[in-house]
Amino acid sequence: MVSTDLLATWVPALPLLGSLCIGFGRRKLSATLAGGLATALVGLAFVCSLLLFLNHQGGTRIVHLFDWITV
Repeated sequence: MVSTDLLATWVPALPLLGSLCIGFGRRKLSATLAGGLATALVGLAFVCSLLLFLNHQGGTRIVHLFDWITV
């Protein structure tokens, strides 16, 4: 089974990866392929979040990905 930290990292990373692929390949990708890629990666992010939800055992869990603003 994949660790929860890795799954939590993939939830925002998969749609971001999809948007970058579609953005950089916008001239080479057809509209159907771009739509399919976007749908598939958002769907995978949903599956990752669903797995996180189903494996949740109560309590609070904080996954530190990065510091947004340091004051």
